[in-house]
Amino acid sequence: MARRARHIICSILGLFCFAATLSGERLRVATFNTQNYTLEYRPGGGNGPVPKPESEKAAMRFLICATAPDVLALQEIGGTAFVEELRRDLTREGASYAHVAVLNSPDKKRQLAILSKKPFKKVLRHDNIRTHYMGKDDVVLRGLLGVVLSTTEGDFTFYTVHLKSRLSKAKSGDQQSAAQRLAEAVAICSILNKAHASNPSKTLALIGGDFNDSSRSKTVLRFSDEHQLPPFSPLYAGDSRNETWTYRNLRDDFYDRSDYFLATPSLAQRARERARIVDLPASVNASDHRMVYVDLEFRKNTK
Repeated sequence: MARRARHIICSILGLFCFAATLSGERLRVATFNTQNYTLEYRPGGGNGPVPKPESEKAAMRFLICATAPDVLALQEIGGTAFVEELRRDLTREGASYAHVAVLNSPDKKRQLAILSKKPFKKVLRHDNIRTHYMGKDDVVLRGLLGVVLSTTEGDFTFYTVHLKSRLSKAKSGDQQSAAQRLAEAVAICSILNKAHASNPSKTLALIGGDFNDSSRSKTVLRFSDEHQLPPFSPLYAGDSRNETWTYRNLRDDFYDRSDYFLATPSLAQRARERARIVDLPASVNASDHRMVYVDLEFRKNTK
């Protein structure tokens, strides 16, 4: 009975969003760190890696169905097989995503993916981004994944990232991995410059993902500093109580914000209102991150 009700809700919401997209070129775009939707060593899981618990997967799917994004960026998912499992289960529950892009990054366990109801014009896979960290050549662990979608105003480019966590094996010098995240941000910004600097004032581009840092950190600010054309700046996001945290760490008992949308100036003008942090009760079970979404509205082509 619960599954049937969920299917009906998802179907109604999906039809509503599809109709809105057709009539007004509206897109709901979301980002969600899935918290190890892969094989992982887990408490009570025995001696080997085990899948994400079914109860957590069900909570994830409920949130996706309830939010009904047209385009959904996923972080910390285990690659194509896990993405296809999620897509199959979502389809069974009434949320169909026909178009999928997955990045085979150096971090084989925690990868990036984008699901979409709208076809991709192009997929941009950057899986070998070289960088320099602590005096050595290095690589951006999760890479950079982007898709280009056609809109009434031209191309809209949506990227997703998952920067290095604050956990670090470094014994000194970078115990919070701040320098490594900054190095990753610099390397990614170089790619964004090459892609969009020719016409920065008209670039419709958005980055959604887990930056693992605060909004005033050097890492996040690098995307909007004087070196960046066009600049990508954070969109404000809040939940139903106007709280802004997106990540909870139960082990160390703290909450903070690490998930953002960064938008070019032109794209920020297409946001219908502030971005929203999903705080439905199922969020507690789905992940240690909360989903964030923003509604975009592109002007009609008057030509």
